[in-house]
Amino acid sequence: MAHPMRAPALATPATALAVAVALAACGSVGTTPTPDRVPSADASADAPVGAEDGGGDGAASDCPEFDKAEALGTVTAAALREVSGLVASARHPDVLFAHNDSGDAARLFALRRDGTLAATIAVDGADANDWEAIAHGPAAGGPGLYIGDIGDNPQARATVTVYVVPEPDLTATSVKVERRVDLRYEDGPHDAEALLVDPADGTIAVVTKAVGSAAVYVADGDVLRKRGPVSFGAAAGLRLITDASVSRGGDRILLRTYGSAHLYRRKAGEPLHAALLSAPCSVPFANEPQGEAIAFAADGRGYYTLSENAGQPLYFFRAR
Repeated sequence: MAHPMRAPALATPATALAVAVALAACGSVGTTPTPDRVPSADASADAPVGAEDGGGDGAASDCPEFDKAEALGTVTAAALREVSGLVASARHPDVLFAHNDSGDAARLFALRRDGTLAATIAVDGADANDWEAIAHGPAAGGPGLYIGDIGDNPQARATVTVYVVPEPDLTATSVKVERRVDLRYEDGPHDAEALLVDPADGTIAVVTKAVGSAAVYVADGDVLRKRGPVSFGAAAGLRLITDASVSRGGDRILLRTYGSAHLYRRKAGEPLHAALLSAPCSVPFANEPQGEAIAFAADGRGYYTLSENAGQPLYFFRAR
């Protein structure tokens, strides 16, 4: 199970409150999530001004608008209890791929938009140490899935791994790893749950999960090199990044925490990581017990979120 955090030294009462809530989320089922944004102790510490109405740090006219959460259905796969990654299929309309984090086999779950299970697909040639993220990106001969075995709660792994597989047919029972990418951080181990892949060239980036300041690292050969701290604009708060998603066109990036969601806009010709160094727009999210996953729709006209724990709603936020 992915733990929200390790206990740090706390500097302020506000941060202490947010940490306490994050720790509680790790071991409890939590309250039933509701589609509307319900302020909570976590949300108030974690969400920037304007999150309730989809505004944010950018000027209102510059930020895209999204409807409030629509519950599309309940995830019915009993084995999908600790979902940590979610991505929309490029080959199969209205299908998403998801996976559990540590403790499960190396497998993917194909979900329909109503939350029902379409397929369970084993990933041959992969280990499942602590899978935390999944992203779309180029593979040989067509669209691929990049599976991020990047979790490291004790910050002790010498390397983390990204597995690249071709996006499978829904009739398949297994898919083979096409490429294994072992990576080490240039400045020592980090915990991470957010994986980004540039859809144009397959560049891999990782956003760390840490109290105080998340950072973005970009793969350079087998080394993850730090490119800077992730910006959250003027708002302060606890920033534990639990997932990321890149639009198919590569022009937008979503990051989520346990209690907020943020959209970054990428300029033409800009490296993927550079978009995360500028202030984002805050976008709506649902009040989930342990929000771990976020994914753009395949057409970019909205995004999905999903929480850990069995029987959770699959939420969709439609672009206006």
